Amino acid sequence: MGVPPGRVTVRASEVPAGAMLGLLAALLAFLTSQGLARPTLGMGLLLAWPVIAAVVVLTRQVWLAAVYLAALGVTYRIGYLVGLPGMEKLSLRSDVLSLTGEAVQVLLAGGNPYTHVYTHVATPNWAGFPYPPGSLLWYLPGVVLGGIGFTEVVAATLIMIGFAVLAWVLRDDRLIAALGLYASAAPLVVLSADNSNDTSVGLLLFAATATLLVARRRMSPGWLIVAAALMGWAVAFKQYALVFWVFYVAWLAVDGWVVQEEAHGRPAPAGARPIPAWLAYAVLSAGVVALLCLPFVLVDAGALTASLWWGTFNPSHPVGGWNVWAILRAWRHWDAGRLPGGWLHAAPVLVVLGVLGVAARLGLDRPGRAVMLAVAASLLAFFAARWTTYAYFAGIAPVALLIPFADTLGMPHPSAAVRTRRDGIASRAGTSP
Repeated sequence: MGVPPGRVTVRASEVPAGAMLGLLAALLAFLTSQGLARPTLGMGLLLAWPVIAAVVVLTRQVWLAAVYLAALGVTYRIGYLVGLPGMEKLSLRSDVLSLTGEAVQVLLAGGNPYTHVYTHVATPNWAGFPYPPGSLLWYLPGVVLGGIGFTEVVAATLIMIGFAVLAWVLRDDRLIAALGLYASAAPLVVLSADNSNDTSVGLLLFAATATLLVARRRMSPGWLIVAAALMGWAVAFKQYALVFWVFYVAWLAVDGWVVQEEAHGRPAPAGARPIPAWLAYAVLSAGVVALLCLPFVLVDAGALTASLWWGTFNPSHPVGGWNVWAILRAWRHWDAGRLPGGWLHAAPVLVVLGVLGVAARLGLDRPGRAVMLAVAASLLAFFAARWTTYAYFAGIAPVALLIPFADTLGMPHPSAAVRTRRDGIASRAGTSP
């Protein structure tokens, strides 16, 4: 009571702990990153930290912390991408966006990216585009405008804005702490400018997760459609997003939400029948994947399948990166690449199935558990894969930072009543403000 709608506040007697944790995380991250360059503007922002912190504590205006942290994060990312006074741009560490840019150019010229032999890659004569078609559509504006790298900076910026919006929705300044961690973590800053594409994957998964939780909170068919479309695009962008889709469908099935004849007091069209939310979500998201892939299936389904198989399992890539097999090779001098058949291809899949078994044992009755297990399954699949670049972790980091807030964001709000059916029995729930 007494809190203006949409305003993130704390009691007058309290310190805004979440906002201060975000500010402290950013300060420590940037000051202790001794190996990273610092733009003059970024240093100026850091020098303003005591003033910002004092104003936030004295006025409880946590939105100021959010704006400040986002400004820091964007400044450093732009500095690494194009260079700023006092800071040279980052040398490219990945060939992914170079490959993607060439694939988009091939598509615009009327060619097939999944049969093209690429030149802008580290591996000579690379044949076939290893990512699903959704990434071609995603980067099309950047290629046309001549700045594909800015797509990742924009994606990171939108993620930071997303945390601020969720803090506003939940009236919870602890999300500012998550914003601070995301804005300032050195690997995430670098990965926004190193020519990799996982920051964009992170945006799609973050948005797909947040909108699904909001859909469940509001019992909203409209938000469910948006969430399904975003998840479909994420799966059609990069293969590991499929893990999140599996866990979210399983959670909705266990949850038992049925899309209503009415939502927020608005009657559904005549003759409309309620359907299980999990089925609607699964069909809609799969439909988005099919829609994005269909043109390439019709042109050359074999080339598309072969390229995505290689991109998913890296069958000819030597064992390496951030995984258990690389550790065993360094520690025990044992090369898992010599294992017979496709055992290493199956290992990540078996790990995900194992986590699904754990989920069945623990239960997926709460959204926070579903998000947590989806993140855990993704991490364990990365650790069991033949090749794991640390850029992959940028794809799941924003979702991981949502875990502490998923239950609050995804559980029906008790402030208003809406009709719902669960197991055929009417129950009472509410909508988010």
